[in-house]
Amino acid sequence: MRALMGLIKDRHGTYYARHKVPERLQAVVARILDNGKARQVWLKKSLGTKVVAQANVRAKPVQMEFDRILAQAEAQLKKHPLRTSLSDIEIKRVADFFYAHELAGDDELRMDGRRDDPMYASIHEQLTEARIEFDGRYDPKSLTLEPGRGLSPRTMEKIREDTEFVLAATQDALARGDIKNIKYEVDELLKVFQINLDPSCGDYLKLSRAIQVAFVKQLKAVLARHQGEPVETPPLIEPNRDGPTLAGTLKEALAGWQKERNPQPGVFAEYERAIRLFSELHGDLPIVQIKRSHARTFREALQDMPRHRSGELLHMPLPELTAWGRKDPDAQKIATSTLNKLLGGVQTVALWARDKGIIPEDHPWSDPFSRMRLREDPSDRDAFTVDELNTLFATLVFTSGERPEAGGGEAAFWLPLLACTAVLDARSWRDYVLMMFAR
Repeated sequence: MRALMGLIKDRHGTYYARHKVPERLQAVVARILDNGKARQVWLKKSLGTKVVAQANVRAKPVQMEFDRILAQAEAQLKKHPLRTSLSDIEIKRVADFFYAHELAGDDELRMDGRRDDPMYASIHEQLTEARIEFDGRYDPKSLTLEPGRGLSPRTMEKIREDTEFVLAATQDALARGDIKNIKYEVDELLKVFQINLDPSCGDYLKLSRAIQVAFVKQLKAVLARHQGEPVETPPLIEPNRDGPTLAGTLKEALAGWQKERNPQPGVFAEYERAIRLFSELHGDLPIVQIKRSHARTFREALQDMPRHRSGELLHMPLPELTAWGRKDPDAQKIATSTLNKLLGGVQTVALWARDKGIIPEDHPWSDPFSRMRLREDPSDRDAFTVDELNTLFATLVFTSGERPEAGGGEAAFWLPLLACTAVLDARSWRDYVLMMFAR
């Protein structure tokens, strides 16, 4: 094939339009085209002609379509930057969501109790009228059931057969490390969680295997239910995304706390930041589901959060910031006091929600953030010496009653007096003040 002004000619002489996809957009474009590829290196389309003049005319709308696809990829990449790693917490959260979601679907099926039996009954009737022999071991009158009467024997058998078949195939793929058959589910889950993960990175494989494990567990749970085992469906914790969330979540509690307390903008910004970071790690959890393990992993993540953030770090969620900090152990991390303030922000909102009845009274729940704060290092600032105090109290603020505006007015007089309590005991403090005012 030979290139010509953005066109290529195949071995039959037919022209194609093509456009090279920038490397940073290749994974996103492949996801937009939904063609099963990990990366789309070229955009290519036949122009249906062997005449170059016609090819140039027909190429224009095709190139416009290519530009639209690339623009869409740019927009997605800007909104959700391409990531090359996931934290273990994120992987577990996605796998847990998948497990709960699939079991919830099985719950709905058993509650409905009808499935496709009406269709079987209709086909049974038609074949019987046509006097065509077929396997009719199921009585059609027993198949069309009303809601609440449970699954029919035929549906139970069909579910068992399908589940056993899929389970065997999934276990085989898991044993061989083959993620091909789970790729669709993984990509759909990444869309749900709004994570733009590079399919060629190591954590994509790690996530895929976690989903496979969750799938095997879910299929085994369905078979156990078929034997009458009471397998519970875990609560379905919604991903951290825009739109409606579960009732009684941290973000909803923050909105309620703000409305009642009407805090200063700076205070609310601190609390909002704490809730945002916690939600980036664990999702917008309902208050009732927050456990000490959530608080502990939040604290551990904050301990690796870099203090100075610029460039791409400014837009990274907490799991990515933590991963970056762990890869660069020499980078300065946030201060212990900042860490404790963030823990305290989430704790305050959670306790407010408990006190307002968001957590049911009959539900066992205790403060998961209790005793989670870290010991703060003592200040490395030296105390004032007596000579420095003499110099301080010899100023016009204390000798002539001046109250400079730049010094905060009365604060210029009282703050030094209060600060002295850090270096003087009660008796020496009293003696010192009496000495100063006796001058």
